[in-house]
Amino acid sequence: MPPAVAAATIKRYLSEDRFRILLSDLVINAVHSTAERLRAHNFQTDQPFDGKEYLRRLRVYESETESCDI
Repeated sequence: MPPAVAAATIKRYLSEDRFRILLSDLVINAVHSTAERLRAHNFQTDQPFDGKEYLRRLRVYESETESCDI
């Protein structure tokens, strides 16, 4: 879903208490989807972590969280 549509949906869900379950499901699904995409990058924790690796991971984090699967 495009970011503008996602924002409008979230605003609508926040506006009324009757949407709280839908909002919860929406957020949970987006978090799980993002976590799966990040996990797929298989970042190694047993290797040196230098400035170059930091910047590489930062770019990955930014790109994977820029748009979400809502």
